[in-house]
Amino acid sequence: RAWCRRRTTVPLENQGHETPVTHSSAFSLREIRGDHTYSTYVHLSPPELINIATGGFSHVQTNCPSERTFGWREYRKNEWCEASSVEEKLRSILVTGVGGGVGQSIIKALAGSAYEIIGVDSEELAAGLHAVPKAYKGHYASDPRFVDRLLEICIKESCGLIFAGHDVELLPLSENAARFVSKGIVPVVSTPEIVRLCDDKLATNTFLKDHGFPVPDTSPLSKVSRFEQPVVLKPQRGGARSKNTYVARTPKDFDDYVRLVDTGNCIVQEFIEGVEYTCGSITLDN
Repeated sequence: RAWCRRRTTVPLENQGHETPVTHSSAFSLREIRGDHTYSTYVHLSPPELINIATGGFSHVQTNCPSERTFGWREYRKNEWCEASSVEEKLRSILVTGVGGGVGQSIIKALAGSAYEIIGVDSEELAAGLHAVPKAYKGHYASDPRFVDRLLEICIKESCGLIFAGHDVELLPLSENAARFVSKGIVPVVSTPEIVRLCDDKLATNTFLKDHGFPVPDTSPLSKVSRFEQPVVLKPQRGGARSKNTYVARTPKDFDDYVRLVDTGNCIVQEFIEGVEYTCGSITLDN
């Protein structure tokens, strides 16, 4: 396996995948056979060739932390593999929706890393645009030009990853993930099915309950005839920044708030007193 801290890609001709190598243009390949480990030293020569100087491996798997395994490539002793070009991989990371709290939190999490952070938002006055080295104005997620604009920025800035800073951007990114991957760009996003599930609070509640997780009592507003306990009225699908979200602690509160919500897109959820904690996680390649 070729392990590296910072990655550069060498697209091999006629191989259909990229082989990650170190930024310093040299690394060691190791193969474990039983109790023995065999090593091969690989380097880039001036004419942009990968020299497999020693070895005799039947195959070598290339794999870097936080980067996908691109496939298998057979190497033989003293074999030379022509490389069409050498370009740096994962030099930059694109963060979208930097005007919101999530986008700005992603910027803070990446601050101090080895990667250049590129910010994009549909609003020119978005605060996060002024907190990154490079910033671009994008389009709203509902705009047909949304994906094309992100692809344009990623290619121009050699971005290897995209982090979405706003929920509404997840679905178009997920549905068009193949377009980004074909350019060597990985959108950190779930499948469209999971995005749709998580965007529907009632469906999410049912999913968690079916899998044994404790969840607050939740029902569509159409099935709640009267106030029985403190509840939260919130949009079933969509929603952001607590818009159209109300805490009803009394029967009068409930009657008043029902008049303010979209009755066809509203759930009534048991109110839980306490401190709210949010934990974000990222999973790649399982």
